[in-house]
Amino acid sequence: MNKYYYTIGEVGNLLGVKPYVIRYWETEFNQLRPKKGQGRIRKFNEDQILLLRKIKDMLYVQRFTIEGARKKLKDDRTMQQQTELDLTYAGNRAPGKDAPMINRGDGSQSTRSDRSHKESNPTPAPPVGDLSTACPVSSAVTVTKPVTVDDLIDLRRILVSMIDKAKFIQGSNQ
Repeated sequence: MNKYYYTIGEVGNLLGVKPYVIRYWETEFNQLRPKKGQGRIRKFNEDQILLLRKIKDMLYVQRFTIEGARKKLKDDRTMQQQTELDLTYAGNRAPGKDAPMINRGDGSQSTRSDRSHKESNPTPAPPVGDLSTACPVSSAVTVTKPVTVDDLIDLRRILVSMIDKAKFIQGSNQ
């Protein structure tokens, strides 16, 4: 996609639905609020188009009801906000007894605050499983430091974003 905004007709063509369906989804899903320009023309950006594609998938492929799709989107948004809040809170937490304990692969535990002195002598991350079958490039990846929970959360967020964009691009090329 190479434009900042798309009209409702263009979005309808990309998704394979009629514009009146998109207008109806706007009334049902609060997250969907396109900008309205001159003459009240709806302008959708890429994030809104990805959201529309997700809504279409939930309704047409996964066979969710409108209420079920609305609840799933709300739960997903709540989970994403909680993850972001956890990352922010964990990064700003002062060392102390309320710091979360992290289980290490060697059976020991530590807090985020003791991580700095252990980074000079890192312990290997516990084995997660055989990733060579799940990801063909995993054999080329070398871990140079222990993998933390924060690293995994960041990786998950990046992968979900990449998958959503790939699905959108794949759908617009069909």
